[in-house]
Amino acid sequence: RCRVLGLPDSSAYAVRVGRDSAEFDALLAKLVVSETWFFRGGVFEALAKRATEVRAGHPDRPFRALSVPCSTGEEPYSLAMALLDAGLIAAGSWVIDAVDVSPAAVAVAKRGVYRDLSFRQTPPAVRTRFFRTGADGWELDPMIRGRVRFRVGNVLAPAAFAADAGSYDLVLCRNLLIYLTPDGRRRVVDLLETLLAPGGWLAVGHAEPSILEGRR
Repeated sequence: RCRVLGLPDSSAYAVRVGRDSAEFDALLAKLVVSETWFFRGGVFEALAKRATEVRAGHPDRPFRALSVPCSTGEEPYSLAMALLDAGLIAAGSWVIDAVDVSPAAVAVAKRGVYRDLSFRQTPPAVRTRFFRTGADGWELDPMIRGRVRFRVGNVLAPAAFAADAGSYDLVLCRNLLIYLTPDGRRRVVDLLETLLAPGGWLAVGHAEPSILEGRR
């Protein structure tokens, strides 16, 4: 980015990126790891079962889930499809919020069009039911797209999540902590714990449980 902008060194770039939101977004596009795919890890059936149990215990309110970082949307959409398959069909039975620091990734997620690589762990029958083919790839059913709420946000800026404290029965934060410094990990986990409702679940990646050792 220094070369693109004609800046002499990283100190000059730090000044630029600190005052230029467009440049910050350009930097994010270079830094974020957007690797994801539908039904990654095979966990969504179990999470949907958990959602039905929560709903049975609290039929007066929706099951609420947060996917952060949501990348290009495959994770929260996988959860939405799993919830529908588990019988949670009625409007208002569940809410999924999806947040990512990258505006470009969120734009892709909202569009809901995917290439074959996103389906490497998706049963063909599921893709046939929930997607249709188009000129640019596989387009997700608009009904599902409309039930996931996407926004741009940074988990290292906790004030942006203040209104969500204690809201979520499930927080999916998989494969983020491995990229952060120890202080960054602590800050993110502190935030995620405040977002969980009593009895809520925090789902992390396979390499991350040891990061949570010693936490309540």
